[in-house]
Amino acid sequence: MRLQPRYNESGYARLFKFYGVELGSGNHQLSGECPFLDCRSESHETPVNFFANPATGLWDCKKCGRSGNSYDFIRFLYEDTLSGTTDEDYDSLSSERKGISPETLKYFGLSYNYLNDEWLIPTYSQQRNKLINLYAWKQEATRTGPIMTVMSGPTFKLVLFGLSEFHKQKNRPIWLTEGPWDYMAMWELFNKPILPEHKKGNLPTTPTTSKLPTTPSPQDESYLSFFDILGIPGTTIPNEDASLLTGRELVFLGDNDSAGQSLVGKAASKLSKLSMFPKKMEYLDFDCLPMDKYKHRLTTTKTSFPAGSMNPPAGYDVRDMINDLGNDKA
Repeated sequence: MRLQPRYNESGYARLFKFYGVELGSGNHQLSGECPFLDCRSESHETPVNFFANPATGLWDCKKCGRSGNSYDFIRFLYEDTLSGTTDEDYDSLSSERKGISPETLKYFGLSYNYLNDEWLIPTYSQQRNKLINLYAWKQEATRTGPIMTVMSGPTFKLVLFGLSEFHKQKNRPIWLTEGPWDYMAMWELFNKPILPEHKKGNLPTTPTTSKLPTTPSPQDESYLSFFDILGIPGTTIPNEDASLLTGRELVFLGDNDSAGQSLVGKAASKLSKLSMFPKKMEYLDFDCLPMDKYKHRLTTTKTSFPAGSMNPPAGYDVRDMINDLGNDKA
């Protein structure tokens, strides 16, 4: 996997480089080889057929005829990379991101970007009619060494993960996870048949999920009929998505570290400043599960959080819980 430094370029020059398109600059434009598969040259020469304006993001290819703005670019790139993603790719990613099945990864349309040896995570508008960001799971250079992190495409606004699956009914509690991986793991956990004893709304409740919808719709006989799930990019709720949380019961489930435990405080501060108020807010931590159920608890290689406590290790998250307890018991 190619190591990604933090970029100093600004604007649209950074956008193309972010996704692995190597373009030279000159005469107020960027130029290089078209990144799309049907345009790639099999020769050792690198043709110059792709041109982009670094000030506006407008681009075109003289060979395949594709053209457009930055949103058109990520749409074409996503379609191109998705078409080349195989079942073996999903199996490999699932083994690396334990707690998420290949079927769930395929459902959410993750695609493998051969240009950068990285995975792309599409995010859509609520109507699922527009691709509004194409996140990338990159290896990033930091002062303490390389780390894997989900990064937003440059020039695109941050958005919550799961908007295309979101319902606006106020009586549906919202589970908020930290990032796309825990979002997908939580979605998969809830996307299973409802037990007979729960079909009339008699679900196990948290302090916030006091009132639940009644019998789910016939076309969606899963726990997703009762709950909504959203993934927060990092630990900050984007301003433009904050209104979705107004009047709703919120259950936060962040990673077992200082960032994860700051989710509620940051959300409360953000919503208060925007004069948007949820009905209730609750933070669930992983210490609420029986101590003997944690396979990773208090090991010599992973420090508990907080240090010296009986909590799970630092960074413990939803996927760890699913791996420890199993999909059915979690």
